Parts: sequence; C-alpha cells; structure tokens
Amino acid sequence: GEDKGGGVDKHARRKRKRDKRPRSGDGGAAGEDKGAALHVVYEDEALVAINKPSGLLCHPSPGYWESGTVMHALEGRERLEGFSAISEEMMAHRQSYTGEADSFIPRCVVHRLDKGTTGIMVLAKSPKAEQALADAFRRHTARKTYLALVCGRPDASRRGCSPDARSGDGAVLVNAPVAKDASRPGKMLSGAAASSGSVAGSAKVARSVVRLHAHCERSGLSLVSVMPATGRTHQIRVHCAHVLGAPLLGDEAYGGGGAAARAVRDALGAAGKQKRPALHAAGLDVAHPTANGSPLRLRATLPQDMAAVAAAAWPDLDLSDMRAWPVLPLGA
Repeated sequence: GEDKGGGVDKHARRKRKRDKRPRSGDGGAAGEDKGAALHVVYEDEALVAINKPSGLLCHPSPGYWESGTVMHALEGRERLEGFSAISEEMMAHRQSYTGEADSFIPRCVVHRLDKGTTGIMVLAKSPKAEQALADAFRRHTARKTYLALVCGRPDASRRGCSPDARSGDGAVLVNAPVAKDASRPGKMLSGAAASSGSVAGSAKVARSVVRLHAHCERSGLSLVSVMPATGRTHQIRVHCAHVLGAPLLGDEAYGGGGAAARAVRDALGAAGKQKRPALHAAGLDVAHPTANGSPLRLRATLPQDMAAVAAAAWPDLDLSDMRAWPVLPLGA
C-alpha cells in the first residue's frame, strides 16, 4: 500500500519485485530475450554452466525487470537431454550476499559477471549446490581465469605489483585495494587513483594474478590472462587500467575507448573494433557441489568479437589452446 507521504512503502516495493520476476522454471514471460540463447557448457542435476553472451545482466534489477538478463534468457536456453529445468524453488528470491537492497537475485545465481563480460557462469539447481557453490565463491576456493585484450603493454614496475612467487612462470601479483569512485557513482578506483578520489572507507583488499601472453607492437594491444584472488566490483578492469596502466580495449569507463581504441583500429582495421570491454571468463575450476567434491573444470573459448581482434593482432597464435601460450615479461 501507499504510505502517508504518498510514496510506496517497502512491502509494496517488495511485492512489485516479486510480481516482475521470471515465473517459469526456466525463464521469463513469453517473448523475453528468446533471441539470447544460452550455450550450455556443462549440466547435471546439481548445476548448469552457461557461456554468457555480452549485453545481459545476470539477474533482474532496476531497468531490467522485464528483459535483458540471464534469468529472462533461460527460457530459450539449450537443455541437455535427461536433465531437469531449474525449479521454481531455485528461481525464487533470496537475500543478496552483497547487500544490494534493490535487486531480485534468484537462489540459483551464486556468482555474477558484468553485463559486458562473456564466459562461464554457473547456476545452482538445488539448495545443496547453492550452498556449496556460494561458499566456494565467497571463500575464493573457486579458481577463475579471465582473458582480456588491453591497450598498451602492462607495466609491472608500478606500485602494487610484484612477481607472483607461487606461480614461478613470470606471472605478476597485483595487490592494490579497490575503492568506490567519489565522483562517478557505480565506478571504482585502484592504485594511485584511489588515494585521492575515492569514497572514504570504501577501499577493500583486492588481488589479481596477471600473465602477459602476447603483445602487438603495431597496435599496442596486449593479450593477458587474469586470475582474481578476490572478487571486487570491476576489479580486473581497474587493476589493468589504474595499476598496470593498460585499460581493457573498449572499456570507455576506464580509459579503453577514445584514442587508445582508435590506435588499435588504425593498426588492425575493421577487425580492431571492440564495442564492449574486452573481458571473457574463460575458465572456472571448482569442487563439484555434490559429487564428493570432485574437481569440475569448465572452459569457454574466446567469443567471436575478441577472437577477431586477437586473430588480426596475432595471426600465428592458436587461440583455442591457452595452455600453449607463452608467458612474457611484464615490464615498462
């Protein structure tokens, strides 16, 4: 109902959100995001892993109650024969782990990717799987690997960077807090940029292990893999841009648009166009939530847009076999 001030009280807001959530076991109302078919990487009775396309949020939120999310696109997803749909129970609302008050987060969503990010996303199909997977992401025992195309050669001589002693293969550990940007709501800061322009008290510990696999002199483009040891908002994007000095190609919010993007297009032609931040969740290694904790290894190859740019920059690099890629020094 309405409150005395003429507004809508919190109970009415909560009811409205419930009314707008996707209702069926596997998706939203008819016609919602049917074109955004979700490719299934792996499925069993405990979970389904999809290769999320760019342009979709992970769950409904303001401005995306009716369409535009993975939850709405589930209706048109592939389903491996013999496995059940995600149940009404797992599509139901649960309390956000991160405290957002104005988002509808279904129980099946145990981790998230940014709207523009592609790649591996896991959805829980049972309460037991939800608990185990959520714990794995919260405790950082789930190992995530991202691939990114960045503008410039990452500079590991900058503050916050050091050799990653645990890997021993030339990887660099970026250990730099991520904080909220005081002048741009919803955006983040790291490195030197966070020391003066961040919201007081918002800084959180953030660590990423970064490897440089290829660098293109004529375009200035670099191919890196990033394994985040923490899960801060926009962590990879600001660690690359603000700490390593190499913003993601196409990431206009953090310096990867404008002149940096034009330099890549000038060198690579039409193949160098990138309309979103060039970030892809390529791998996830996590203990299976029900199969006695056996390791689950999930992989998604580079999406078409990033693959086209990478092929133009490094025509001799086998993009399908990341294990064969060299690890180059990250220097100034």
